[in-house]
Amino acid sequence: MELKLRSRDLVQELALAQGVVETKTTIPVLSNVLLEAKHNTLAITSTDLELGFQTACPAEINSEGSITVPTKRLLDYVRLLPDAEVRISTTATNAVELSCGSAKTRIAGMERKNFPELPEAPEPLTAVPVETLANAVKRTIISVAGEQSHYTLAGALLEIRNDSVGIISTDGHRLSLYKEYRGMEGVSDKVTGLMPQKAMAELLKILGQAEGSEDDPAMVEFAFDENNLFFRSGQRLLISRKMTGKFPDYDRVMPKDLEITLELDNDSFTRALRRVSQFSDERSHVVRFDLEDGRLQMNATVSDYGSSEEALLVEYDGDPLGVGFNAQYILEFLRVCGSEKVLLRLRDPRSAAQMEVPGTNRDKDYRYVIMPIRV
Repeated sequence: MELKLRSRDLVQELALAQGVVETKTTIPVLSNVLLEAKHNTLAITSTDLELGFQTACPAEINSEGSITVPTKRLLDYVRLLPDAEVRISTTATNAVELSCGSAKTRIAGMERKNFPELPEAPEPLTAVPVETLANAVKRTIISVAGEQSHYTLAGALLEIRNDSVGIISTDGHRLSLYKEYRGMEGVSDKVTGLMPQKAMAELLKILGQAEGSEDDPAMVEFAFDENNLFFRSGQRLLISRKMTGKFPDYDRVMPKDLEITLELDNDSFTRALRRVSQFSDERSHVVRFDLEDGRLQMNATVSDYGSSEEALLVEYDGDPLGVGFNAQYILEFLRVCGSEKVLLRLRDPRSAAQMEVPGTNRDKDYRYVIMPIRV
């Protein structure tokens, strides 16, 4: 294998490939990236066996070939090169040699035959606007449970219908639901799949680099088979193995009869809650909310450090109400909701509350449900 290409092109694609690579693995080749020179491109592939990524860089190919190389070592080195032409070649001893100006480096690699084969992407079922999918991932990834939680909650439910695209996630203490209603060409029956949190994070990176314009918005081609979900953006393909298990019936847990609605300024609410939460319990992050006579009073106490309280003016003239919430959960919603104003909807101290964005129209459904904490 022998080729030359721009260092910045290689860095950009290797950085995306590295996110998929498993850093702690007993299979050495999974720490490597597969490089394949063919058809005037350098194809780049990485996988951790649950997630796969394929991309390519334009290159001038003198001779075709392939090799796998430690991803982090290669990326860390190429990042230090100037924005210039890099020559890459392989040796008979399964090493890759790089030269850029006077800089020359040799990195030991492994043969192509040791690298796992990725599933082949089927024909795309439909195309989703990048902005729609990015909004759905960004606003729901916050509620995905950690790896130590119930397995079916450690991922999010992707749901595509002929008239909508949505993602729903929950960790048992909160739930995020984001849907956009639009005609989905090629979709007849409902398509669902459980995506792991890592797949969501890597997909968000890829979507963030998609190129489009207002007149010609960027699209993501979506496909699936029995075991995998496929997302293609330009020359980049992300393959996520579906998680097994049954996602909870989220419609049943959506709160009903929320009679109290408070409209709050996102910035003011965020700043006040951050200050008060500095004195909340390190495990529960609980902050007490007291609602009475046009004021929303927030307070938190840590016996070893002290206490903090702060109030915001709100439109409320009902009976006094006190309820506790995990402040970090609320702050995460405020960070990703993308709105200057937010709605906090309540019923009583024992029932789940719901946060929304004001003016949500028929084209979008965005709800964030949080369970109260007894205080």
